[in-house]
Amino acid sequence: MASQNNDHRIDPENLTRRCEHLRIEVGQLQRILDTPVEAKQWDRCFLPRVPFYLVERDQNLYRPKLVSIGPYHHNQAYLKPMEEYKVRALRRFLGNSGKTLDDLKRALNHDVNKLMDSYKDLDAQGWDERKFLELMILDGCFILEFFRTFAIRESDGYRDPAFVIYKPFTCFCDNLEDIFMLENQVPFLVLEKLLAVENLITVDAVSIFFQTKLGVL
Repeated sequence: MASQNNDHRIDPENLTRRCEHLRIEVGQLQRILDTPVEAKQWDRCFLPRVPFYLVERDQNLYRPKLVSIGPYHHNQAYLKPMEEYKVRALRRFLGNSGKTLDDLKRALNHDVNKLMDSYKDLDAQGWDERKFLELMILDGCFILEFFRTFAIRESDGYRDPAFVIYKPFTCFCDNLEDIFMLENQVPFLVLEKLLAVENLITVDAVSIFFQTKLGVL
């Protein structure tokens, strides 16, 4: 019995060493948290990936059905048909605003690193600044033109032929899950910058969209 009791006795020196090691780890963690780089990360707009174990349960809940927005699902073969209509949306946005593609690039170029930091593992996916910037412009203009087209349709029944010719887009207008999916987003900063270049022509359309579909604003 005595030997068993001895085996369970607390060794003060060993406990002190263990606690000292713990204090060192905590001290290191605090220094990491206090560094400017770590603090700066909290200010970034972060669009994370859905955890793998959730995707495995039901991929259809986290995978866009018709259109990819942002880099995570870009170039998926089954989503490529909508790329043509993104280009048409961009042309319409440029025509409405009287701006050029270079104007849009200049508007976003200053924040390109901040925008890239919003996503996870872009380097591993082969994205460089030029490709990423063009994707943000293409997808951002597509979203804004979708809002505008939806607002016109709701207000007077007009359907923009640039979008409804392609049947899946008509489905997309009535099935909005894609633009609300976590991995299918662009940072709001992109829309703000594009609206600023366009001189806020589309702001009312955005308000109409959210008031009608979500009951907000």
